[in-house]
Amino acid sequence: MMNTKRYSLILCEGETDQVLIGLYLEALGDWKYKKTDKPLYTENEIVWYSGKNQSVLGIWRVEGNDFSRVMAKISEREKYDAGLDSLVVVTDHDDEKAENERVTATFKGFVDCFPETKGSIDRISANLNIWTEVSYQSSFDENKARMCYLLVPMQEVGALETFMLNALSENNPEQKEVIDQVKRFIKDFESEVYLKSRRNKVKAELGVSLSIFNPERIFRIMDELLSQANWAEFDASDKQFSILKEI
Repeated sequence: MMNTKRYSLILCEGETDQVLIGLYLEALGDWKYKKTDKPLYTENEIVWYSGKNQSVLGIWRVEGNDFSRVMAKISEREKYDAGLDSLVVVTDHDDEKAENERVTATFKGFVDCFPETKGSIDRISANLNIWTEVSYQSSFDENKARMCYLLVPMQEVGALETFMLNALSENNPEQKEVIDQVKRFIKDFESEVYLKSRRNKVKAELGVSLSIFNPERIFRIMDELLSQANWAEFDASDKQFSILKEI
């Protein structure tokens, strides 16, 4: 049976990404958290939101930077029950692989399921951080969906935590001074056990900075700490996530 309900998805790496993106969308006023008894996908890793005109959006964390398993599930659903409107893959710009090999691996399952999309997927690989229209034939009719592969940060090597630190520094010289000192401390930190990878050092920069901003609340959940900032008002947030306004 052909699906008449349209939906959009944002795929991200982890819980921090999911929380921040959700806060940003809610701050824009276009989306509201929605607990649904009949989700389009039943995975616990998805948080659902409702928008204007009964639109539906899911933010799906994949617990890492391998999006292939989730893309296979999306492809299978679209093959028999197409309804995807927009799909954004949000991933850390943590190395050169994020710009090429990871893009190919991310969309491989979709191309395998819909070979006619190869040209469009190649355009996504060549034009990161912008929308590409992808047409494909389901079991019942042709579907058109917009897709985007979004690097965070877009213009530098780093991770979502890098972007968050930049946003927290913006227009707040006191917080910027704290973050600069924390970065110097983490850079010079030496241990044979702790913070051995660049990825963990970036996470530590955010964690230590937040613990200084809110020392008595550091043991509370991450989304409570992050919700103190109005992400929609930061220029850094707007430049990074403006593509999400068009979902």
